[in-house]
Amino acid sequence: MKRLLALVFVILGLAPAAHAGTTVYATSVFAQSGNVANAGQALGAPDALSATLTKPLFGVSPVLILSFAQPLNGTAMMIAGTATGFFSQVRVSIGDLVNGVATFAAQDVVLPNNVPAHSIDMSAACSSIIGANGSCSLLRFSISGVFGTFALNGVGGAPEPATWML
Repeated sequence: MKRLLALVFVILGLAPAAHAGTTVYATSVFAQSGNVANAGQALGAPDALSATLTKPLFGVSPVLILSFAQPLNGTAMMIAGTATGFFSQVRVSIGDLVNGVATFAAQDVVLPNNVPAHSIDMSAACSSIIGANGSCSLLRFSISGVFGTFALNGVGGAPEPATWML
């Protein structure tokens, strides 16, 4: 019996540690401008509630910046939200606070209209502001064009580091 128990401990000791992927969700509204309604409803996991960005006909483009409590590496960004409009684009940019100033990557990602879920890789854009080993904590949404609406249900991404010990 003692040999069997010792063998079990040896096997468990040689087994690799278990890792589980996690998802980090937006935790606060960093800033907003223009026609943004219910911004706080875009926080946390996607649900039935949503923040709404509305670009009126030839009006000011709305901007919503969400903040993440844990830094992101920009890979596997998941956005639950549907864009509709006429000659408009929902643009997403990743960024971070650099010397106390919100700084965003020059490269935007344009979300297609009438698609309810998006999975995008923004790691190169994040690296362009922070460096190869850095991480980002801000995500900016804006609408450009003639007019449009974007209903944002939630945003998530892989944290840095991407795995956690169980």
